Formats: sequence, C-alpha cells, structure tokens
Amino acid sequence: MPIYEYTCEECGTSFGQLRGVRERDVPIECQACGREVRQRILSTFVTTTRSSAWRPRTPQERLTGRASKLAAGTGRPWQLGV
Repeated sequence: MPIYEYTCEECGTSFGQLRGVRERDVPIECQACGREVRQRILSTFVTTTRSSAWRPRTPQERLTGRASKLAAGTGRPWQLGV
C-alpha cells in the first residue's frame, strides 16, 4: 500500500497516510485539527538499484554476452531473451 500525503486547507498541516489505492481520494481527517481533508499533495519517492556496483549494460554488451553464451553452448535461447 502506498503512503499518500495530504494538506489540510484549514490549518495547513501536511501529513502522510498509508492507504489503499482505491481509498486515495476518499476524504480523511486532519491529524491536527480533525477537519475533513480532500487535498492530496504531490510527493517524491526514492528507488534503488540491485546493488551499488550495478550499472546498465550497453546494447553492444548485451548482444555480445548473449551471442557468446549461445556459441559456447552454455545458455539456452529462452533463458537469454533471444
């Protein structure tokens, strides 16, 4: 479930709430003043890669790796995405 961020129009308080996608536009109670809040705000998010050493391969590196595995007989076409 995503965390949606809301801003109360009455008191200006911003807060986040863990809610289901279908509930995102259902009014919620302000945590500070108790009034009904309908305004969601745009929030940021962070994503990470599989490891700190991971980097995208160039198209040439991808093709070379697949071709060499097939030529060596160590890979199967359905495993290599060919």
